[in-house]
Amino acid sequence: MFRVFFAIDKYTEECGFVALHSMLSKSSGRFSVTILYESNQKVPGTKWAKNLSEFGYDVSLNHQSVESSHFRNCKDLFNSRANYLRILAPLYAHEERVIYSDADVIFTGDVLDLFKMELNGATIALIESGTCGVRRDAERELLSKYGKKDQNPYYGSGLAVIDRDAYIKGKKAELSLDVIREHGSKLTMHEQSVWNCVFSADEVVKVDERWIQGPPMKIGDPQLGKQPGIIHFCGSPKPWDLFAEHWHASYPLWEQAARAAGLGKIGITRYLSKAYYEKAWRIRRQYPSLIK
Repeated sequence: MFRVFFAIDKYTEECGFVALHSMLSKSSGRFSVTILYESNQKVPGTKWAKNLSEFGYDVSLNHQSVESSHFRNCKDLFNSRANYLRILAPLYAHEERVIYSDADVIFTGDVLDLFKMELNGATIALIESGTCGVRRDAERELLSKYGKKDQNPYYGSGLAVIDRDAYIKGKKAELSLDVIREHGSKLTMHEQSVWNCVFSADEVVKVDERWIQGPPMKIGDPQLGKQPGIIHFCGSPKPWDLFAEHWHASYPLWEQAARAAGLGKIGITRYLSKAYYEKAWRIRRQYPSLIK
């Protein structure tokens, strides 16, 4: 057995359920799931277990509140600090293997392949995303303080495969909170900067890129996500954001997964949710760049 974690807030509850449903639909074995949420927020995903049981999925699902004050110095995203909760995920697991996934994904491959991945003595497996030298100046300065050179690989944190015992023994949660306390107000890339600071090169192995495939972002772009793995709807706006059903190139792909998860024709629900309008207001400048 292993445990999968999602960090969920009011902006990601719908897409998080679709992500979990897609994961279960492709899985060839059982695993446990924990939903992390901020202690000062309402419990998300309260209907997930019931909805999944209607599909016949037998999954152990629980909710875990994480103390929000740990991250009070951090820059927030859409009034949410849920991105940082993954840092403490291994502390809430009894299983020796922990998998964390962002909620803005759909699985096209078997999550058991990640569970079986060889870490070869490393603590964590992450997606490589360029080098430290191409980060923003403030971020490069922070990374340099922790011994990172421009040519060192930089890792994203949208997917993580973690050796729980090594993570705890290495005090990675405590070290991460130390970085947050000292530099939280300056972090520009949120939680992934923290992990890049606290992990040395020999503690990280690279996850195959099939686990972070991109969907088409503009009309006419080629369809990606052909290999079994994960399709990650990175960046903003998302295909489930307000009005995206009218123009977003990835919307048909998202709608197919959403319908499979039992959401039906979900377009109209956006216009009834305050959370969607709040998010749309914050990303409004990003819409014109994708509408062409």
